[in-house]
Amino acid sequence: MYDPTLTIPLSLFFPMTTQFDDAAAMELPPGSFGLPILGEIFSFITDNQDFAKNRHERYGSIFKTKLIGFDAPIVYIKGAEANKYVLMNEHKLFVSYFPGSIRNLLGDKAITQQYGDVHQNRRKLLYSAFQPRSLSSYLTGMISVTDQYLEKWLDLQTFTWYPEIQKYTFDIACKLLISLDNASSTPLYRDYDLWGDGLFSFPLPFPWTKYQKTLRSRQRLIEQLGDLVESRKKNPSDSTSDILDLLISEKDENGDHLTFEEVNEQLLTILFAAHGTLASAICSLCIVFGQNKDIFQQAKEEQEQLGLAEEINYEKLQQMPFLDQVIRETLRLFPPVGGGFRKAIQPCSLNGYHIPKGWNVIYQASLTHLDIEVYDKPDEFDPDRFTPESHKKLAKNMSYIPFGGGMRECIGKEYARLEMKLFAAKLLQGYEWDILPNQNMDLDIIPVMKPRDGLKVNFQSVDGI
Repeated sequence: MYDPTLTIPLSLFFPMTTQFDDAAAMELPPGSFGLPILGEIFSFITDNQDFAKNRHERYGSIFKTKLIGFDAPIVYIKGAEANKYVLMNEHKLFVSYFPGSIRNLLGDKAITQQYGDVHQNRRKLLYSAFQPRSLSSYLTGMISVTDQYLEKWLDLQTFTWYPEIQKYTFDIACKLLISLDNASSTPLYRDYDLWGDGLFSFPLPFPWTKYQKTLRSRQRLIEQLGDLVESRKKNPSDSTSDILDLLISEKDENGDHLTFEEVNEQLLTILFAAHGTLASAICSLCIVFGQNKDIFQQAKEEQEQLGLAEEINYEKLQQMPFLDQVIRETLRLFPPVGGGFRKAIQPCSLNGYHIPKGWNVIYQASLTHLDIEVYDKPDEFDPDRFTPESHKKLAKNMSYIPFGGGMRECIGKEYARLEMKLFAAKLLQGYEWDILPNQNMDLDIIPVMKPRDGLKVNFQSVDGI
């Protein structure tokens, strides 16, 4: 479901207004609607992540299709200029819009489902949890959990890393979000794991299907989170100690507190962002270091120059330019979420094609990040692409969008970068690993990018920094 994007010069766009008088007379994008009701769902399933890639090769940078589960036809697009057109016209031409099954699993009170002033108010309220002062305060908890897992992995020595990283990011997220220690050993994690795995499951209305099981796991999650919220309201802390306290105590611009239902669904959404997508990104970083020993050594030398034998702190984590470049290049090649969903709220035109009001639009980071007109040898890992100056340019023109863009850019992107840097810095202090042979390193992309066999490694300690 994540294979879209488009390379188009802005000069070819029709004016970015909210209405085009002659739009209906224009040609629809090329492509096929497939079978009645089902659309091209069988090709989508069999082609997997190549579904959009194959059709872009056939039709060009924009094409139309239909897939069961969507309430209207879909336009797939690719490229930086199309990203800019879609993401910078939020609430004017397009709104964020997930298929119905995903909306049901996320909840209609989640920030991903909110629009206009409500969405902007919620972003401002949540932003205080992700500003630098807050991020700095999270570091002690992050370090504590990281050290516990490094000791555990040394004891295991040979293991499958991705599920371990999932538990690691979940434990950190729950510690900071709801002050729950060792959350991965609780029923909350088991239900969350079922929910996250089924987030993009096919919405069949039978009780034994994955989708229905996912709905039930969501209900159990909401009940458990609701119990935590009720307990916290009855026994408030003297000061804001975690993100749950913030959600309960803060008021929006109208002076209103979040409702009980909204606190629960915002917690669930933040948990997915702080765990699922971050586990994918950290696992990709482990693959990068494991497959590029020269990159690993260069990053380690940077750590040695910083003298990290002493405690890592927030200031030192800001002084790792090469590690910054490695992380950015990792997110270019392996964006955890491959794209995003939008819906046209006005008829509009893209590259000379008409997009009717009500049609769905899917843009994709992954194809944008492989644009040969932007990135030389895009399939190769090269951190030197991301000097501070080049990163600013690529992000500004939306050739680089691992966290989305526009007014819906991921609010937790600096949280994610902080956790990735801390994790990498700890590894570089005194650990090595070998990726074991005879495993499938192909990447699944739904619900997030991850290695098919989970990344089997041999993990060991070496002389520290």
